[in-house]
Amino acid sequence: MKKVWYGVITFILCGCLVTPQLVTSAKAPEEDELAALPPIPVEQTVLKDESVYLTLNADGSVKETIVVSRIEAEEAGSYTDYGTYSEIVNLSGSEEPALTDDAIVWNLPSYPEGFYYQGISTEGKAPYSIAISYKVDGKKVAAKDMGGKKGKVDMTIAITPNSDAEKYFKENFMCQVQVPLDLSMAQDVAAPGAMAKVITGKTATLAYMAMPGTKAEYSLSFRTESFSMGTIQISCSASDVSGILGSDMNTIENGVKQLISGQNQIINGTTQLKDGLGQLSGGLDQLSDGANLSAEGSAQLADGLEQYVGGVNQLSGGFEAISDLAEKLKCIVEKLSEMEQVQKVLDDINAILNNEKLQQILDELAAFDPESALPEELKCLAEKLNAIKLPEVDLSEIAGYTDPEKILELLDQVTQLNQLTSAGDMLVEGMNELNSGLDQLADGLDEVAGQTSKIPGQVQQLINGQVSIRDGMSQAMSIFERFMTEGTPKVVSFAAPGKIVPRSVQFIMATDAIN
Repeated sequence: MKKVWYGVITFILCGCLVTPQLVTSAKAPEEDELAALPPIPVEQTVLKDESVYLTLNADGSVKETIVVSRIEAEEAGSYTDYGTYSEIVNLSGSEEPALTDDAIVWNLPSYPEGFYYQGISTEGKAPYSIAISYKVDGKKVAAKDMGGKKGKVDMTIAITPNSDAEKYFKENFMCQVQVPLDLSMAQDVAAPGAMAKVITGKTATLAYMAMPGTKAEYSLSFRTESFSMGTIQISCSASDVSGILGSDMNTIENGVKQLISGQNQIINGTTQLKDGLGQLSGGLDQLSDGANLSAEGSAQLADGLEQYVGGVNQLSGGFEAISDLAEKLKCIVEKLSEMEQVQKVLDDINAILNNEKLQQILDELAAFDPESALPEELKCLAEKLNAIKLPEVDLSEIAGYTDPEKILELLDQVTQLNQLTSAGDMLVEGMNELNSGLDQLADGLDEVAGQTSKIPGQVQQLINGQVSIRDGMSQAMSIFERFMTEGTPKVVSFAAPGKIVPRSVQFIMATDAIN
C-alpha cells in the first residue's frame, strides 16, 4: 500500500517538475507576438484652446467657420477631443484621428509646442452678427458692387448680439472691429465713434467696440474717386472685468451706485429745466402776442393822434381867421370909439327920418308928379330927400368886442392853440417812433419765441442721452454684481458645448476685400 502512494507521489512530483518546462515551452510564442505589438497609448487629460475663424462676405455675412484647436501634448498618449466637423485636417503632423460620433481621438507622440488641428464647423454661432452696408451719394449700393465707385461714401457697421449663440458667449464676449482705410483713396474722412485711429503709412486703422450683450452701430463717411476697402478684421474675446478692474469690486460697486444716483439727479434736474423752458416758451408766446397787440394799438394810437393833430391844425386855422377878424375888429372898435359923436348924429338923423310928419311929406312927394307941377329944383330936392333915408346899423355883434382885454385874451388862446399843435406834432412823431420800436420788439419776441420753442425738444434729446448713460451704468452694475456673485464664468467650448471645457475661446473674423 505504501508502495502505491510512493508511486503516486513520485508521479506527481515528476509531473510538477516536468510541467513548468512544458508550460514555458507552450507560452513562449505568445510573448514574442506581444513584444512585437505597439504599446497601448496612455489616456491623457486634454488641455486645449479654441480659435474660431470666420470668413465673411464683404457685407459681413458668414461664408465659412473653421475651428483651430491647440492641445497640450507634451507626453505621448491618447487625446480625446469633441466636435462636429465636416472635415478635419492635422496641422502639426501626419496622424489620423479615430472618429466615434462626436469624439475625436488622437494617438500622438510628444508635441512639446502643442498639437494643432482644424475642423470645418457645421454647428455653433459666433457671439455677434456683423452687417456692413454702403451708400454712394445717398443711394444704397451692395457691398459686392462697391469696387471703383466714385462719390460720397457712407459706410455703416452694425454689431448685433447673436441670439442663437451660447449664453456664455452672448453675456461675456466683447467685439472689436478694425477698419483699414486707404488715405490715398479716401478724402474728408469723418469717423464719429471710433475708439482709436492709428495711421501707418497711407493706411488709417479705425477701431470700434461693442460691450458684452450690447448692440452698436457706427458710421464712416468719406469722398473717393475710386472706392476700395481692405480686409476688415473683427475679434471677439471674453471680457475679464475682474482682471481689468482688480479685486476691489466693492469700491467699484459703490462708485457706480453713486454715479447712477447722481445721473438720476441730473435727469430730474434736466427734466425740470425742460418743463421750465416749456413754461418760458409759453410765456414768450404770450409776450409776443401782447407785443403784437401793443404794436397794433400803438399804430392805431398814432393814427388817432395824427387825426387829432389834423383837427387841431384845422381848429388852429379857424382860430387864426378869428384872430385876424379880432385884429380888424380891434381897429374898428378903436375907430368907432373915436366916432361917438358921429353915432349921436346918426341917431339924430334916424330920429328925424322916423318922424311921422316928415314921413308923410315924403310919401306925398313920392306920389306927386314933379314933372308936371314942380320946377326942376323941386324935383331935385325930392330925390335928395328920398336918398336921405339910411338903413339902421346893428352894432350888437361888434359891441361884444369893444373890450380890448377880451381881444388880447382871444389872441393868447390862439397862441396856446399853436403851442398845442406843435406838441401834438411832437407826440405823433414820438408815437411813430414808439410804434416802430414795438414792431421791432414784436419781431424780436417772435424770433425768440420760435427759437425757445425748439429748446424743450433739444433738452429732451439731452435727457434721452442722460437716460442712456444711466442705463449703461445700470448694465455695468449688473455685470459687476454678476462677477461678485458668480465670479469668473466657466469657459464653454464653441466646438462641443458641455462635452469639454477649454482653457480659452476666441473668435477672429475677416471680410473679403473690395477692389
